[in-house]
Amino acid sequence: MAVSTKTTVDLDDAAYQENISRMVRLLMVRDGLEQRELGERMGINQTNVSARLRGQNPWTLKDLVRLGAIFDVHPVVLLLADPKDFRPSLTEALSRAETVFNSVYAPPVAA
Repeated sequence: MAVSTKTTVDLDDAAYQENISRMVRLLMVRDGLEQRELGERMGINQTNVSARLRGQNPWTLKDLVRLGAIFDVHPVVLLLADPKDFRPSLTEALSRAETVFNSVYAPPVAA
């Protein structure tokens, strides 16, 4: 979604809702958060996070403020930013994947 030149924002607009969901997914990956963890930080359950991400329940202004604080971004970024600008680099993604893999599958260290 390109940066909008509108002076008002209608949170019921499907394009904004979709952009918010894409941004939240990318920021969750960036920060290594699962839906359950995000829900805990937002004060909602994992089912509600999932419904919002799938577009079944709308994101609210209150959600945007909470998400901004959680991800350390201005809430407007969630509405208007191009998600491509927030994708982690391949190097960062591989590094994160290696860390997770090693934490799960690394052989135990002999004492």
